[in-house]
Amino acid sequence: MALTLPFAEATSVGSPALNIAIFASFVVITLVIVIRVSAGKKTAEQYYTAAGAFTGLRSATGRDELVQAVLEGVGYAARDNLAALGRASSEITEVDLVGGGSRSSLWAQIMADVLGIPVHRVEEGEVGAALGAARLGRLAATGEDPANVCSRPRRLASFAPRASKVAAYDESYSQWRKLYPALKECSA
Repeated sequence: MALTLPFAEATSVGSPALNIAIFASFVVITLVIVIRVSAGKKTAEQYYTAAGAFTGLRSATGRDELVQAVLEGVGYAARDNLAALGRASSEITEVDLVGGGSRSSLWAQIMADVLGIPVHRVEEGEVGAALGAARLGRLAATGEDPANVCSRPRRLASFAPRASKVAAYDESYSQWRKLYPALKECSA
C-alpha cells in the first residue's frame, strides 16, 4: 500500500530530506549487517549479499516516491532489528533518534509511524553515535562508573505514531518482509 507524504519541498536538490534519503540508502546496509542479536532460534536475518531494489515502479513514479521508498525501507530495516532486540531483552517502547537524519521532523515522524512507538529527536542527535562510541572508549580506558560518564541527552521533540499511518505501514512492512528474502536470492 502506498502512503503519500508531503515531499514536494522536501525533495528539492540539497534539501535535508533528499540528503537523508541519499545517506539512508547506505544506512540500510549498516542496519542489516551490524546489529546481530541471538535469542534462541529467533535471530535478526543477516542478508549480507542482498541488493537494494525499487519494486512497483510505474511510469508516473517520480523522485518524491523514490525518496519516500528509501526512507520507509530504512524504517523497515530498523523495525526488523528493533523486533530482534526486543526478543533478546525487554520490549523497547520508545527510541531516541540519532545520526544526521535526526535533524528532520519528517524522518522522525516516518520512523515513529513505521516502528509504531514514540520517537524522540535529541540534543546533538546528529553526533549521538560518535559521542556514544567516545564514551564507551572512555569507560573501557578509565574504568569509570558509567553513571558518571553517560548521561541521557535532552529531548527536543517527540513524535507519536499516528494510528492511521501505523496500520498502512504494517501492511506495507508485511509486503517488504516478503520481498526481502527474494532480493537475497536474486543478488547472490
